[in-house]
Amino acid sequence: MAKKGTTSGNSPLQAGHAAFDFSQIAQKYATWIYLILAFCIAWFIFQDYLTGKYIYLFKDIGSDSVNFNYPQWIYLQKYMSTEGFPGWSFKQGMGQSYYGIGPAFGIGLMGPFVFFISWMTPEQIPYLIIWFEVFKMIGGGLLFLLALRTMGLKPVTTIIGGLLFAYSGYMVLGSGWTGFSMEALAVAFLILATECIIVKQRYVLFPIALAYLTILQPFNLLPWGIYLTAYFIYRFYVVYGWDLQRLIKTSGILILLSITGLLISAFYAGSVLQIMLESPRGGGESSYAQTLSGFGLFDFYPAIHNLSAVYRLFSSDLIGGGLTFRGWNNYLEAPIFYGGILSLLLFSQGFAGFKQRAGMGYIALFVLFLIPVIFPWFRFAFWAFTGDYYRTFSLCFVLVLMTGALQALSTIEASGKLDIKWLAGTAIFWLILLYFPFELSKGLIDKSIRSQVTFFLVIQVVLLFLISKPAFRTWALPALLGVVLLELIVLNHPTANKRDMVKAKEQDSRIAYNDYTKEALEYVENRESGFYRIAKDYSSGPAYHSSLNDAIIQGYMGSSCYYSFNQKHYINFLKSVDLVDTKNEFSTRWAQGLNNRPLLLTMAGSRYTLHKGGNPYLYGFGYDSLTLIQDVSIFKNRYAIPFGVVYHQWTDSSTFAGMSAFTKDRTLLNAVVLHTNAYEQSQALQKMQVGDTLIPFTFEYYAEMTGKLKQDTLALSEYSENRLTGKVSSTGGPGILMLPMSFDTGWQITLNGKPIQAFIVNAGLTGIRIPEGVHDINMEYSVVNLQQTVWLSLLGFIMLAAWIFVEYTWITPVKKEKGSEDALNKA
Repeated sequence: MAKKGTTSGNSPLQAGHAAFDFSQIAQKYATWIYLILAFCIAWFIFQDYLTGKYIYLFKDIGSDSVNFNYPQWIYLQKYMSTEGFPGWSFKQGMGQSYYGIGPAFGIGLMGPFVFFISWMTPEQIPYLIIWFEVFKMIGGGLLFLLALRTMGLKPVTTIIGGLLFAYSGYMVLGSGWTGFSMEALAVAFLILATECIIVKQRYVLFPIALAYLTILQPFNLLPWGIYLTAYFIYRFYVVYGWDLQRLIKTSGILILLSITGLLISAFYAGSVLQIMLESPRGGGESSYAQTLSGFGLFDFYPAIHNLSAVYRLFSSDLIGGGLTFRGWNNYLEAPIFYGGILSLLLFSQGFAGFKQRAGMGYIALFVLFLIPVIFPWFRFAFWAFTGDYYRTFSLCFVLVLMTGALQALSTIEASGKLDIKWLAGTAIFWLILLYFPFELSKGLIDKSIRSQVTFFLVIQVVLLFLISKPAFRTWALPALLGVVLLELIVLNHPTANKRDMVKAKEQDSRIAYNDYTKEALEYVENRESGFYRIAKDYSSGPAYHSSLNDAIIQGYMGSSCYYSFNQKHYINFLKSVDLVDTKNEFSTRWAQGLNNRPLLLTMAGSRYTLHKGGNPYLYGFGYDSLTLIQDVSIFKNRYAIPFGVVYHQWTDSSTFAGMSAFTKDRTLLNAVVLHTNAYEQSQALQKMQVGDTLIPFTFEYYAEMTGKLKQDTLALSEYSENRLTGKVSSTGGPGILMLPMSFDTGWQITLNGKPIQAFIVNAGLTGIRIPEGVHDINMEYSVVNLQQTVWLSLLGFIMLAAWIFVEYTWITPVKKEKGSEDALNKA
C-alpha cells in the first residue's frame, strides 16, 4: 500500500512544479497575459510618444502622416463640427467629393476611434494618434490570438503569436502611415472569422469582417482575396482532407457570406471605389498596368531587391530606417518581412513533415507566396499591375511564415516534438545569410542590429531545444516568451524612435502649420467677404516633402492637392493647361495647383497671395502689397474676379490644346473651352477668334478682359461646402456660367426653381447655361449613387440578420444535440 501511495502521490518538488506550471496558468489567463505583455511592449517602444514628448507624426519618408493624414483628421473634425454629414469639399484641390475621402481617415485609418474626432479639439488630436495606433496593434494581436486559439493551438503559443502579430514589422512600421495598421487589424479579424467557419461552423463574423476590410479600401479585396482563398484551401485540407462534398458546401456558404459582407459595405465602399476607378491613377493614363504587365514572367529584379527581401526578414531596420534606409525602393514599400526571429526558425518545421497532410499543405502555401518574392511579375499581378511595391503582400508573406512556425511551436509546447536537424539547419542557413560578405551588403547592414539579431536567434535556438526536453520545458517555455518579449522591444524600438519625428514643443511654436499663416488669413478674412481662393507660394508643412494640403488644415480655399486618387476632372483641367502630366503617376498625386500661373489664379477666383521671402513672381502681374505679418507678406490681386462669371465667348478644345501655356491662360479670361459633345451649349455665344490671342498682353488689356468678366457674375448670398445660393446675371445675352471648381454630377442645380444640368468646361471645370437676365440659382451637393448603395447595404444587413437567425436557431442547437449524442455514445 505504501509503495502504491508513493507512486500515485506527488513529491514536494513535483507539487512545486505543478503549482508553477506556466502552461496551466496560460491556459486559464492567456488573454490577460497577452494584454499585459502587449501593453508593456508598447510602453517601452512608444514611451516618448505616449507621455507626450513626441507626436506620432514623421517628417522623413513617413511624411504622409504629417502632409496628408494629419491635415485630413483636423479638417474632418472641423467638417463634422460645422457641416455634419460629409459631402463636398472646396478645400480638396479645386473641389472633390469628400464622402469617399474624409471619413476614410477616420473609419479607414483610425477605425472606431473616428467617433471621438468630433468631440476633440484640433489641439488634442495630435496627442491621441499614438494611442489609436497602440490600440490597433494590441487589438490586432488579440484577434490573431483568438484565431490561433480557434485553430486549437496551445496557450503559450497563442500568446506568442498574438505578440508577434501585434508587433510585426508591418504593424509597427506601417503604424507611421496609420492605414497599414488598420488593415492589419481588419485582416486579423477576417482570419479569426475564417477559422470560426472552418473549425466551428460559425458564420456570422465573416461578413462583418469582410465588410470592414472593404470599407477600409475596396481594392484590398483583390490581394486579400488571393491570400484568404489560398489560406482557406490550406486550412480546409489540413482539417478535413479532400472532402470534396464538404469543400463545395463550405465554399458555397463562403460565397454567400462574401456577398453579404460586400453588400453591407456598399454605403461607403461604393463611393471610395468610384473615386479610385475614376482617378488617373486608377484607370487613366498614369496607370502602371501596361508597363508592369510587360515585365518578363520569370525575369529577376536587381540584387539589391533580393538582399532587401532577405535582410528585412530579421528586422525592419537592419538596412536602415526612415531617410537612412539603404535597400530597394523605400522604407515603407520595400519588403516588410519581420515577424519575429521565432517565425524564421520554426516555419521550416512544416517541411520536416512533408509526407503528412499538414506538411504537404503548408509547403504548397509557402511556395505559392515565395514565388512573387523571387519573380516580380507575380507580385505585380497580385496588385493587378497597379504598382511596384510590397505593402499588403509583406503581411501576407509574414502570415504564411507565422502559420507554419506557430503550428510547430504548439506541437513543441504540447509534446516536445521538434526536428532538431531542421532547426539547426535553418539557424545555420540564416546565420550564413546574415554574415555572408555579399559585395552589396558592405555598406548596407547596420552591424549593431545584426549583433542583436544574432543574439536573439542563438538564444531562441537553445530555448527551443530545451523546450523539447520534458525536464526543462516548465521553465524554458516562459523563458522563450520572455526572450520574444525582449526581442520585439529591442528590434522595433528603432522603427519608432530613430526617425525624424515631430516634437511636442513644435505644436506650440510658430512653425509648420502653426506659422503666421494663421494671422495672415485672419487679416484677409477681416477685410474681405464672399467666396474666394487664396494662393500660397510656400509650404507650411514640416516634412522634407513639401506640403500641398495646407488649405485643408489651415482653413482656406486653395488649388493644390496631394492625394493618391485626385478627382479626374480636376486633373484633366490641370493637364489641359500643362500643369500635370497624366502619364506620370507621381504628377497626378502631387498636384501643384495654379500657384505659379497668375492669370489662371485670376480665372479661378483667387483674390490674395501669401508669400515668404522677397518680392513674389506674382508681384509683376498686378498684385499689390498690403502688409507684412512677421514673415508672411500679403498681396491682393488687383484684377480679381468673382467665384463664378458668365462668359459670352467660347473656343473649342482642339484649338485650345495647340496653344502655348501663356496663350491658354489669357484665353481662359476671354472664353470658355468646350469639348465637341458640348458644342450645343455654345448657341448664341460668340466664338473667340484666333486673332484675339495675338493682341499684345498689357495691364490695360488685362484690366479690359477682367472688367468684361465682372459685368455678369454669380453673387452668392449663402455658401457652404455643400450648398451655393445666390443670383446670377447675364445681361449681355445668353452665356455660360463658369464655376472654377471640378465638375461633379452630384451637384443638383436649379435656376429660378427649375432643374438644370451642369456640363464640363475648360476640360474639367463646371459650366451652366444661363439665359439672358437675372436669375435665382441654387446648388446643393449629394453624394453620387449614395441612395442606391444605402439600399444595397440595407439588403446586406437583412441577409446578416438572416445568417444570425439561422446560426442561433438552427445550426447551434443541432450541433449541441449532436455533441450530447456523441457524449452519450462515448459514455
